[in-house]
Amino acid sequence: MSSYSSLSSYLLAVKLRSSKTLLVEGVSDKKIISHYILKRNHIDNTSADYCIDDASLIDDKTLGPIGAKDKIKSIANQVAAQNFRCLIDREWDGLDSTSMEFEPITPPQNTFVTRGHSIENYWFTPAAFIEFIIHTHHAAITNEYLRKIESLYLKILQFAAAYSLACRQLSIISRANEILCHTNIELQENGFAAKPCLDVKIATRGHQCDLRNTTNELIAQAQALEISKLQWICHGHLGEQAIRSCIALLAQLEGYNTQIIESIEYGHKAEKLKLDSDHLTSLPADVSMPLSEVLQWVRTG
Repeated sequence: MSSYSSLSSYLLAVKLRSSKTLLVEGVSDKKIISHYILKRNHIDNTSADYCIDDASLIDDKTLGPIGAKDKIKSIANQVAAQNFRCLIDREWDGLDSTSMEFEPITPPQNTFVTRGHSIENYWFTPAAFIEFIIHTHHAAITNEYLRKIESLYLKILQFAAAYSLACRQLSIISRANEILCHTNIELQENGFAAKPCLDVKIATRGHQCDLRNTTNELIAQAQALEISKLQWICHGHLGEQAIRSCIALLAQLEGYNTQIIESIEYGHKAEKLKLDSDHLTSLPADVSMPLSEVLQWVRTG
């Protein structure tokens, strides 16, 4: 699909479409939502006339050097068409840093907002990660290893949430992308914790900070939360990296070789996205909100 050099040309294209248009932030969001709608329509034996666009299609320089979310919010404020809606990540909008609770927010009428930080959070469940391990490493791992992931998953999620919020607190989210690995984590009696080498690692990216202690201090706060809340406050990308690193550490403790450990930690990204997209289609409507609402919107006449 061609890009649009101005917002006005994109809005005209939307207006001329007979189908409904959903505008999302990125290419991966488009893949996930397309998978979700098509699979749900197949399961429910129904159909819908819709088009999904991502923000990169609109290359309007007058919008300024802003991210995809801000671009979509700007566009949403300028469109009143009934056949147009947007979907954006909530990120940490409305998150109380003390209670770690999401406060209610009121998005524009034409905008859907993810339940938690990002669309990835919908598959931050033990079932989704265990299914991924079974699918990709069934010949190498044991049921005992899978049981260990399941039994320690609350601790894993506590670490992922604390690490995510530490990166937020220290303003290093971009710098920290794909920096964490299982060698930077240790399993203690009370759960997972960051090791001193994590500070050395972030320093190599030009930022001196106390990432280790900040993460470990936030773990105590995360331990007061239920798993159903922890799932949604993790950063989408950093949270997934933290979860996979913890699972890789468990693989190391089980005695698996380096190739398997690194594959569990970093590998099969495209395949995992397909599995996770399919996992999303199996979620109950109340859990998959607002994606279930998106589905109902594209189906209505």
